[in-house]
Amino acid sequence: MAATIKSEEQILRRFHPHPMYFGSYNLRSSKYCVICNKMGKGSDPYYYCSVCDEYQIHKSCLVSTLPQEIEHPIHAGHRLGRVDVPPLSMTCGSCVCYLNNQICFHCNECHFYLCFTCSHMAQLIRYKGHPYNLRFMENNNLLSDGRCCDAYECICKSSPLLEEFRLTQGYGFRSVGPGSYFNIHLLCGPLPCTIKHSSHVDCLTLEDSIIEDDDPDDEYYCNTCEELRDPRVRVYYCVECKFVAHVHCVISEVVSLLKGEHGVVDTRNLGARMTVKEMLQNEASENIAEKRENKRPWVREIINSLNEYEKEELVNCFEPQRWKIGNIVGTSIEDQETEDNEENFKVRLMNRPKWGNADPTKQWKFEEYEQKSVNIEGYTLPRELAPILKDLFVKYGDVSRESKLNHKVKSVLLSCLCWTVDKMRKTLVVEISEDVLILWWCNLKGMLYAGFKVEFIVDRLKKVSRSYFDLEAKKQANEMTAKLEAMTREVEAMSRKLKVVQQKVRSYPRMKWTFAGEGLL
Repeated sequence: MAATIKSEEQILRRFHPHPMYFGSYNLRSSKYCVICNKMGKGSDPYYYCSVCDEYQIHKSCLVSTLPQEIEHPIHAGHRLGRVDVPPLSMTCGSCVCYLNNQICFHCNECHFYLCFTCSHMAQLIRYKGHPYNLRFMENNNLLSDGRCCDAYECICKSSPLLEEFRLTQGYGFRSVGPGSYFNIHLLCGPLPCTIKHSSHVDCLTLEDSIIEDDDPDDEYYCNTCEELRDPRVRVYYCVECKFVAHVHCVISEVVSLLKGEHGVVDTRNLGARMTVKEMLQNEASENIAEKRENKRPWVREIINSLNEYEKEELVNCFEPQRWKIGNIVGTSIEDQETEDNEENFKVRLMNRPKWGNADPTKQWKFEEYEQKSVNIEGYTLPRELAPILKDLFVKYGDVSRESKLNHKVKSVLLSCLCWTVDKMRKTLVVEISEDVLILWWCNLKGMLYAGFKVEFIVDRLKKVSRSYFDLEAKKQANEMTAKLEAMTREVEAMSRKLKVVQQKVRSYPRMKWTFAGEGLL
């Protein structure tokens, strides 16, 4: 027995740089084994790290035979050989953790290392903008104790928590990066692009939002459980049959695919145009290009590097008095009251403070993107916005080709344009605020002044504006109806009081013209 323990401890030192302690029974039963990803329960013995807190390995998993060679989707095409003592200062090519003398696997051709933990991740999971791979977690309690989801721009942060999130709260993703506490909900993370489920004869495709023909009651249903669904939440959809399914209604198949039980499947992040596979291929080609070229400046660095003439060009585009406001929503409003929403909106847009008094790009939150730039047709912009510019150029050509502005200024404006399009694509009309709508109009008016051919986006924004004003009118109508009902209730209450008072008046003797002391003497 002593020899067995000693050999296990020797293997543990190759797994993990910190001391590992033996535990059993219910000790630390809420943690997960890093090999099998199952929770420690009952009398299952295991080893755990008191430094990392979360690092735990079942004894049964530990003593299982380690292969001499493996094939892994993270490094497809090449076999990886086991290395018991890796070179110093080497990092895992998946999680970027230092190997620190751990057992790992190595590709002799590419000099690629894969740590033991990542070698057990059958399905490659990546999240936009996050540097490390993610691990799919079942029976996940990481987000059930009040912690916030780390996903970007997701409605899970709305209160109260939507029913779809509550029903999938036991699943999620966690970063495998060093010292990383990045955790996201299942519905906020990368999900399989297509699934096949017993609830429908055809394959179902992942969609970020499905809104069927306008329903007067604004109610949308899942065809699997026939319960209400929130149109802002991701679903699986058959376009031919118009069949919609909650993610939690097809969760068995989603979980099976994320665990890699059917091999490697492609996934897609919320709001992303590219799949994870396409994203990784794109990153690989960009990394090769970066090695050949000097590092490209980030968009904020480009702005800071503008000379006085270029800064003036940029500022001039966003001075409201230079714009031709025209008819924003394409309807006549000359004869309408001054309180009209559309008229007020025009006034707000015209009177918006000059952005030229400060940084005209303050409203553009480029900082929310990773600070890496790419070159698209000679223009430099944030990497996350590159797919949008590519699609715009394919469909409409270079929208800036007729502009006379400096090339660097064009790059900044194209970044702003793609940022605006990105936000428009991710925002439901019902979620638009007046400030957001004004910002989009300011951006597009600036583009038009710069000579960009963005009329097709302006036309779309006109339709969105009409819907916005229609929703605002309905909101005002509801508020006025509620006020009118409240006033009606007040009038009815006063009427009832009036009747009581009138009855009392009729019951009193009429002594108006008599003396108060009459009859006393």
